[in-house]
Amino acid sequence: MYAASSAGRLRRSPSLVVCACLLGVGVARPAEAFDIADLPTYREWGAEVAGTIQNEFRRTTSYTYAEGVDLNGDQFGGVNGYSFIWAASVQFRTLNSQWENDPTAYNLRNIIRFSDELYQRYWLDSGDGQNGYVVAPGSLERYYDDNAHMTVALMEAYELTGAPRLLDRAIATHDFVLEGEDDYQGGGIYFREGAFGNKNTISTLQEARGAAMIYQATGEQRFLDDATRLLDWTNSHVQRSDGLYYQDYRETGIDDISNVPLTNGAGMGVLTNLEMYDITGDLAYLQEARRVGYRASRQFQNTTDGRVWGGGYWAFELVDAWVDIYQHDGSLRWLVYASQAIEFLKDNLEDDNGHYGRDWHEVSDPTWPELDDWLLIDQAAVARAYLYTGLAEPPAMPGDYNNDRVVDGANFLAWQRGESPAPLSAGDLQAWQANLGASSGLITTLSVPEPSALWELATLVGLVQAGLRWRAFQR
Repeated sequence: MYAASSAGRLRRSPSLVVCACLLGVGVARPAEAFDIADLPTYREWGAEVAGTIQNEFRRTTSYTYAEGVDLNGDQFGGVNGYSFIWAASVQFRTLNSQWENDPTAYNLRNIIRFSDELYQRYWLDSGDGQNGYVVAPGSLERYYDDNAHMTVALMEAYELTGAPRLLDRAIATHDFVLEGEDDYQGGGIYFREGAFGNKNTISTLQEARGAAMIYQATGEQRFLDDATRLLDWTNSHVQRSDGLYYQDYRETGIDDISNVPLTNGAGMGVLTNLEMYDITGDLAYLQEARRVGYRASRQFQNTTDGRVWGGGYWAFELVDAWVDIYQHDGSLRWLVYASQAIEFLKDNLEDDNGHYGRDWHEVSDPTWPELDDWLLIDQAAVARAYLYTGLAEPPAMPGDYNNDRVVDGANFLAWQRGESPAPLSAGDLQAWQANLGASSGLITTLSVPEPSALWELATLVGLVQAGLRWRAFQR
């Protein structure tokens, strides 16, 4: 049993350490297309869809959900009335975002009891010790990609709540997914238990991310080794030269005409590289996340209206990825990509009853204004994308000591008052001086000091630094 870490927010916001202009990718759309004032609206959209899921899909006297609902309000699909575990894993991540958006006891209870009931009903203890989540209660089938999704959902929940049993279950799930890894084709993880041949990109890449998340929670080297090995295999076997990932490593050859890159593979590649950057501080991981994220925007997103290709169960991973890159490098372009994707959904895919179809690149038929039925996985993917984008937070800006996203004279005054991280230190003063005049781009109106004012401030800094050196000498 691992001790709980202190509960924190789902997304870490490391300091802004890289200037966007140095990493070699161009801005495809103007940042002016995005308005920071829209973020609360996105959260409202997400809360509405999440509420619909609770009202329509939640099973009676249960914390689990049905697979689908029709116009009569009848639940259907899945196995024995329960959703498939893939849909459950997407809903799990929506519950995580609901709690982050509104950290009430009710939303916390939904996460914990949902996890408990999933473990009770979907977890299969095998005689051979290979235990994992089945596709649905009553089934014996277990898919490695499904379980990799559960590893990530459980770790997100643990990062938010600090509940030890969520970490324990994530580790057990990770161990099951690794049962699908062997030396055939140089490594990688199969798609399904008992089905050999092709190695699956999603199983491998998602579990690399899950392993990295577990390492950050436990500090155990084996999990970092797992994450590194799985990511390295993915990069060497299924990653194209442009950064995107083929669906499988196939016996018929990697260039099999049906072996196309998928939206979720790009998202998972970005998110895994960001996890590795958080662990190691190696800028190569951040650069790779940016490269894949940008190439995905060219491959999967319409540059005119922002729609993202593919089913929502794939596309939401890419929206998550764009938001997370923004939270690492502060470049507003990533929020432009994410916001355009979800605004297209709201404007074009939502039916008159607030339900969503599967494919995010389609436009609803105006002559048929309501769906006959709708699925949990499709609603949860939309709710997650709305909430996750709406919860976006910029990374910390060195030298910004009053959190207004601008480094200016006000921050120097804050430093003088001892309000910087290391009060009155030369290091904090130098950070302010190095970033003087910078802003995140996350401000609708920005007052930039005139050159003469910046010169005066720089002169004043020189005098203050001289004073600091004199005091140090006197000691």
